[in-house]
Amino acid sequence: MFLLICRYNRVYAFPGDDITLSSHLSPETSAVPMEVRWFRGTECIYLYKNGQVSVGRGYEGRASLMTSELKRGNVSLVLKSIAPTDTGTYSCQVLTGHNKVEKSIHLYMSGMEPLSPDGTGPKLTEQDGMDMDESVLILELRNLLQQREKELEDKTKQLETTGEMLRTKSNLLLYKDADLENLSREAIRNEERLGDVLRELETCKRHVERLGRDLEEKNAQVEELQGVLKDKERELEEEEEKKRREKRPEEQTADGPKIMAEDSADAEESFCIAELKNRLQNMEKDLADKMEQLQSAAGALSEKTARLHDREKDLQDLAKERDEYVKHVTREMEMCLQELETLGQKLQEKNAQVEELRVVLQAKDRELDEEMKRQANEHQDVPELLQKTVATLSETRQDQLEDLESWIRHKSEQRRQREEDEKAEVLENEFLEYVSAVKELMAKKHETMQAWEKMASVLQDKLEVAETDEERGELGTQMEEALEMQRQSREQIKRLSDSVAEKKRDIEERHKREIEEIRETYGAKIEAETQILKTLLPDVQAYFHNVVEDVWRRYRIVTDNLEMRVEKNKEPKTEIQMVEATDSGDERSDAIVNGEGLLN
Repeated sequence: MFLLICRYNRVYAFPGDDITLSSHLSPETSAVPMEVRWFRGTECIYLYKNGQVSVGRGYEGRASLMTSELKRGNVSLVLKSIAPTDTGTYSCQVLTGHNKVEKSIHLYMSGMEPLSPDGTGPKLTEQDGMDMDESVLILELRNLLQQREKELEDKTKQLETTGEMLRTKSNLLLYKDADLENLSREAIRNEERLGDVLRELETCKRHVERLGRDLEEKNAQVEELQGVLKDKERELEEEEEKKRREKRPEEQTADGPKIMAEDSADAEESFCIAELKNRLQNMEKDLADKMEQLQSAAGALSEKTARLHDREKDLQDLAKERDEYVKHVTREMEMCLQELETLGQKLQEKNAQVEELRVVLQAKDRELDEEMKRQANEHQDVPELLQKTVATLSETRQDQLEDLESWIRHKSEQRRQREEDEKAEVLENEFLEYVSAVKELMAKKHETMQAWEKMASVLQDKLEVAETDEERGELGTQMEEALEMQRQSREQIKRLSDSVAEKKRDIEERHKREIEEIRETYGAKIEAETQILKTLLPDVQAYFHNVVEDVWRRYRIVTDNLEMRVEKNKEPKTEIQMVEATDSGDERSDAIVNGEGLLN
């Protein structure tokens, strides 16, 4: 067992002072596991229970216990920056189990007269005790509800943040899908370019094979001519050796005409040999040219083959990178959905808890309404005041609704403009990439056409110096083929140029369609949000009607309590009752302000 001791029954202070309403347990007992209540009149202003603190309205940041002294049984209440409205009777209750001790302290402003000569003030009745218990319960429920609403607000903000992240991820996924589509189109274009390169490669192969066959034929002709030339040289050497052996000085005179005939035959044969040598040299020169062309074609073939392998590798890398990115984005989307489901479950649990607390509070409100209906008398000034309040709140609500609609339209317009700019930038980049690729391909086609022009020029030169009809026919065929390849290259370059203009028209049409879709989408969003505001307006109006009714009930409760106390005590209204009326008016004002805050 223990007692509650108050050092002073009366405390005097000046406005703005910080005071301590001294109270402690005797014998010295730790109050940490106990429940400590402080009341002003019948209103609970401070509650310490299970290590949790609840502070009444108007005393936030001003009332506190010395928690470090609770172990020593010190349950004194510290009040900061007191005002004349803080005067009154303060009661301290300490509960543990079924035991309860209670003491009262009277707070006065300096210069004020005490309530009674002994300074004890009016005694607390059984009804006052019930009101104090209800005040404690209401304070606990109010603080618990505020705590739950704060948790719900935090969870709602977290859910909104997660939703915003999910929308951001969705937008990012859309952008990445567009990038993947661009990569797919680029891959298709690369495949088309690869097909063109393969066709050019096949053409080069056929040309190289034809040059190889020509080279083999020329080699065979050169070998044949070399054999004939060697035979002629050997016969000539044999004849000369034979002539040197058979030659005699005396025979020269007798055989003069014969020797001249033989010299003439030898000269003719030497001329034929020289002509054969010239033809052989020309053929060797042609052979060297063919070899150079063959080597050049082989080098070009190797280079194109290497480029073909590089492009195949690039395509494989792009496909691999695209698959990895799709997997990564899919995993992120799954994680976001799981987190969203978890937050949704938590939000449902918090909503259920809040609904339970609201049911309890509604039950208490109904009990208070029934009690007050039995004791209430009509007040003439309250309806007029409430009507003015309702009119003011309606005007404020309408202005805020118009501001909110204007803000929604402004934000939607900003988002629409930003999305249009992003779409335009994506299409512009796509067009620039396409133009760059086409320019690169046109440059290659120009190089190919120039190569065929050079080959046609070389064939034209050879055709002019060709000696046989067979060579001229073959060179003419090659010339026609080179001219045909030039014509095909020019047509391909023209088609590429036309494709750039067609691509530009296509992108402009796509841009127009996307802009129209975006504007239709945002127009529908604005209309839907405006419709939602119009739908919520009756609910907001009903809420403020409920707030006004609650203010009226509280006002009637206070006035009726004052009248009952006047009738019971049969004495003039004391300063304490005036303060209670002032506090009730403050509560009414706080309720109205809170209602306006909720509207804001």
